[in-house]
Amino acid sequence: MPSRADVTVAVVIAVLQVAGSPPANSHQPLTVPLDAFAYGLLVTGPVVLLLRRSYPTTVLLIVFAATATYTIRGYGYGPVFLSLIAAFLTAGTIGSRWRSYPLLGVGYVYFGWVAPAVAGTG
Repeated sequence: MPSRADVTVAVVIAVLQVAGSPPANSHQPLTVPLDAFAYGLLVTGPVVLLLRRSYPTTVLLIVFAATATYTIRGYGYGPVFLSLIAAFLTAGTIGSRWRSYPLLGVGYVYFGWVAPAVAGTG
């Protein structure tokens, strides 16, 4: 069962991602307007974070996949990365560093070059 602190972190990140993504998206050219699928992805990360202490690597992979899907669909960059940061920090501190640290390099290449190129926003 998630602790009160874990619930608080998840709720704060959910609010920041859902409330902060429309302005971030609207100020970036060539982005796809946010739709129900985008909001579902924005909420997926924080919801999965509730399990981050029990399954840090699995949560990191799920949040990475949700964030990757969000960006490759062409939605604007912004607070969507908050869940990924929290998942990565948890996996790197209480999970396996050998499994989580390589994902940092993969994410750098993916979010910096691959996703913008495929989505047509870069």
